[in-house]
Amino acid sequence: MYDTPGLLHPYIMAMRLNNEERKMIEIRKELKPRTFRVKPPIDPERVAELGPWTERRIEVSGASWDVNSVDISVSGLGWYSLGLKGTATVALWTLEGIHVTERDAMILHRAQFLERPGFWLPIAIANAIGEETRKKNEKRKAEQRRREDHLLEEDLILEESTY
Repeated sequence: MYDTPGLLHPYIMAMRLNNEERKMIEIRKELKPRTFRVKPPIDPERVAELGPWTERRIEVSGASWDVNSVDISVSGLGWYSLGLKGTATVALWTLEGIHVTERDAMILHRAQFLERPGFWLPIAIANAIGEETRKKNEKRKAEQRRREDHLLEEDLILEESTY
């Protein structure tokens, strides 16, 4: 095995980024396990400057939502770990010529405080959506009970007036 640090290869994503964009992905201190959310490029015009983009469809499968099943690696950028039960097709857009590979998951257990199995949203957002949905359901049920109570009162009034 040969290690060639510092050699620039055209298939490495980082080689196509400008200095400002490289700073965003550059490692500056000791690595600690973390999950990062990928955000869109800085400027829409910059997307065109980077060159042509290609879509890659990757068939993935897994046995459990609770552990990572597969990694999709983007050369020179990093990898995405996916946990899933069953099969799925993942569409990934990268710059033309960038190597993308699939492999068994390197890190099986995901950061439980950041993600929930089966969801692509951070827990804080998922909780907020869940809380909003719960409140709407409670409000809807309360309104339904009020209508039912009102109908019962009308029925009682009708029964009393017929006697």
